[in-house]
Amino acid sequence: MGMTAGADRSDGLVHMIDDWWQNKSRYMEIDAAALGPDQVESLRILLKGEFEDWVIHVGVYRGFTSEVSRDKPEFIGRLSIFATRILVQRTVLHTCGLEPLLWISGQAYS
Repeated sequence: MGMTAGADRSDGLVHMIDDWWQNKSRYMEIDAAALGPDQVESLRILLKGEFEDWVIHVGVYRGFTSEVSRDKPEFIGRLSIFATRILVQRTVLHTCGLEPLLWISGQAYS
């Protein structure tokens, strides 16, 4: 999957994990300030064609900075993005404003 390891943004809010897994999973860590419904949907759209059976696991934190020595991020929770569904912890759902992703068949679930 064409995602490289390391801090992918100059502000240090998104980090790709260097490992790849034979179970077709990719891992990343992201600050809650850089994650919203549009970003989650953009990642989900990547899971097409040869990647439709992959999953992107996201660890969500508060307090990432570009200065690693001062980083003491607070872990908020996780979400897993599949081609056809998204699994998200309630803390991530509310912290990142992901409620719009809850619409299923015209009804919102909480």
